[in-house]
Amino acid sequence: MSRPRLIDVAREAGVSVGAASNALAGTNRIPEATRHRVKEAADRLGYVRRIARRGRNLSMRELEERLERLGVV
Repeated sequence: MSRPRLIDVAREAGVSVGAASNALAGTNRIPEATRHRVKEAADRLGYVRRIARRGRNLSMRELEERLERLGVV
C-alpha cells in the first residue's frame, strides 16, 4: 500500500484539497470543526505532511536569499 496523499485525506474528510492543506497548516481560514475532521482523517490514514515540498516553487533568487539568511553558503 502506498503512502496516503493529501487528496486521499481530503476525500476522507469530504473537503477540497485546498481546504485540507489549509486545515493541516493550521490557518484560520478553515472552521475549527473542519480542521478537526481533516486532522482526524489524516491520522486515520497515516498521512504525514512533507515539509520539504513547500520550497519547490521558489525561484532561484528566493532560494538563495533564504539560504543566505540561514548562513548557508
